[in-house]
Amino acid sequence: MRRSIPIAAFAFLTVCGTALAQQVDVGVASTVVNRVQGSVGARALKTGDRIFQNENIETGADSRSQLLFRDETVLNVGPDSRVTLDRFVYDPARGGSGAAVSVGRGALRFISGNMPSQSYEIRTPAGSIGVRGTIVDIIVYENGEVVLQLIEGALTFVDLNGRTVSLGKPGQVYILLPGQEGTLGNTLRPKDRRRLAGLNTAITLDELFPRPPQLPRSPVTNRPQGGGTTTTTSSDPPTTFD
Repeated sequence: MRRSIPIAAFAFLTVCGTALAQQVDVGVASTVVNRVQGSVGARALKTGDRIFQNENIETGADSRSQLLFRDETVLNVGPDSRVTLDRFVYDPARGGSGAAVSVGRGALRFISGNMPSQSYEIRTPAGSIGVRGTIVDIIVYENGEVVLQLIEGALTFVDLNGRTVSLGKPGQVYILLPGQEGTLGNTLRPKDRRRLAGLNTAITLDELFPRPPQLPRSPVTNRPQGGGTTTTTSSDPPTTFD
């Protein structure tokens, strides 16, 4: 019975390795902070891990990740988010490039890469986004509500009823629920700002490599003249001699 445990573990690792080997490699998790799961091989992603076509990427609370694709497209994925890498083909020599990403929930920033603009599609529960040299922030709430904020470039959104809206000015915001007509404006709501907070700030070394807890200072015991002891905590640097 005891011998079956390592055999089972070996079999599990073999299956996981085979699953990874059979997938289409589309890029890399260039940064991973805290808990980020990849569906291929049911693995916890680490910085530098490959990512694959048709893979689901999920971040936990207080977690985030940056995904870098072969054409230099970038996805910054915020906390408590789910993204599916539906399709990615980058073949500039043959002109057969294309990418599709689905946002199931959460917040992300999409930065388009080196493919032609018409090659990109971002899918949401309320419709799809086409981009033109674009940086766009996207929020998908649990009820399917979608919020778009254009940062740079231009985009076109086609909702589930075939209605089309274009955003061409940085700062424009479009909000809609599935099956309903959206509203175009220039201001995020407080809950939208909270959802995007921290998504696009620089990831610090302390987040990637948390500092170990500091040990308490060692007490220093002095023996004054006349007997008795006093205990103090030293905060001065050590004395050095040339």
